[in-house]
Amino acid sequence: MLMYLLIFILCYLLGNINAAYIYGRLTKNTDIRQHGSGNAGTTNALRVMGKKAGTIVFISDFLKGLIAVLIAKLLSDGAYAEAIAAFAVIIGHNWPIFLKFKGGKGVATLMGAYAIIAPIFLLVAAVIAFLIIYFTKLVSLASICGIYSILIMVIIFQGFGVNFILTLIIELISTYQHRANIKRIVKGKENKLDVY
Repeated sequence: MLMYLLIFILCYLLGNINAAYIYGRLTKNTDIRQHGSGNAGTTNALRVMGKKAGTIVFISDFLKGLIAVLIAKLLSDGAYAEAIAAFAVIIGHNWPIFLKFKGGKGVATLMGAYAIIAPIFLLVAAVIAFLIIYFTKLVSLASICGIYSILIMVIIFQGFGVNFILTLIIELISTYQHRANIKRIVKGKENKLDVY
């Protein structure tokens, strides 16, 4: 139990390292959360600071998720440790204590975690998300559908075990984080991806 607590704390703190915020401060002397959607994540960094920033932020956030699960593997064995690590790093990214609990939405970080936990599921979800972005230019819709597709695949191929619980919780968190986007999608007013 103490090892699980240690994993949670370490991965939550890892999640607090917010690339969008750091990049904005170092290169633009600005807080990304005061621009665009106000979200400290890949899509807003892409829109506000350009493709280079978006790429750097995505890779950094992805690596957070991946490293978190590797930490769990190093310190403990089994799916529970990995699930705790994934959950903690996403919570840390979304609600970072060092940024007054105002972070990102955790999609890239989730992808990094699932690159180890369920790589084939992630690959299928990424293809689905890419196609949705290609045809609709709606990143939020692609993110939501991608995560839901992982949940469906977990149910079909793995049943209702640890990964189902983890994915369901993360899905609920993601839906909550995208609640404003969902309302705009329903109304046909969601911002489309349009970067320079």
